[in-house]
Amino acid sequence: MAYDREGTLHALMAVLASSSAPIGTRSAQQALEEMGLNMSESSISRRLRELNERGWAISLGTKGRVISPAGREQLAEFEYSSPSKSPISRVVDVRSVQDVLDLLYARKAVESAAAASAATHATTEDIKALQALLKKHREALGTEQMATQPGLDLHRKIAAIAPNRMLKILTGLVLAPHLDRVEAVLDIVLCGHLHQSCVVDEHQKIVDAIVARDAKAAEQAVDEHFDSMIKAGEKSIVGDNASIITRLLSWMDAVSGPTGSSGSL
Repeated sequence: MAYDREGTLHALMAVLASSSAPIGTRSAQQALEEMGLNMSESSISRRLRELNERGWAISLGTKGRVISPAGREQLAEFEYSSPSKSPISRVVDVRSVQDVLDLLYARKAVESAAAASAATHATTEDIKALQALLKKHREALGTEQMATQPGLDLHRKIAAIAPNRMLKILTGLVLAPHLDRVEAVLDIVLCGHLHQSCVVDEHQKIVDAIVARDAKAAEQAVDEHFDSMIKAGEKSIVGDNASIITRLLSWMDAVSGPTGSSGSL
């Protein structure tokens, strides 16, 4: 597969965005190869430095790089507006209450399979990263740090652990950055702190199952997590709230374009 320069930069940002840990040149090369893009380490190193220069990545010394907030916004805009991807973006875009519920059902199906896979493939470093993300989420409850999306970071890390290439494509669709605003809207409607506390407890069960290498338990924990979200959503976003949801989604589009802002499913 041949990418132009901008396409390569966006592919690298997608690699950085899918990982909760810093990515080095060699790891980036391996990830790009899985996407069908073969590049030398020197070429990748130059593109990574260019991401830094554009403000789309942050260097953490010898540990590697992470995507910056500006980089995540740029990636979301690219995914949303690219001519080659716009048909998919339209399919997974969320404009109404039914779209919100459809997204939750889709995430349940895809992410439960990813969690089961992660339970059998997670390395010691992966488990440490999941536990650190869970701790970060719990400590963020009731603080401004919730705006950093600690819950979504956990979901994206689990998706990144699963080695199945097709699952990576599907989780990339349902966890696309331009959909982050959906979680922000749900947080508003489902009443903040109490909802978030329950979410953290459910995330704990998911991580515990992955740590135990129990694929069935991990899959079930994700199913139960989304079942509770769907049940609460179906109860809370009907009637007058349905129109509020639609207006909030439209308002967020108008304010921030294709990018989202917060969330923690």
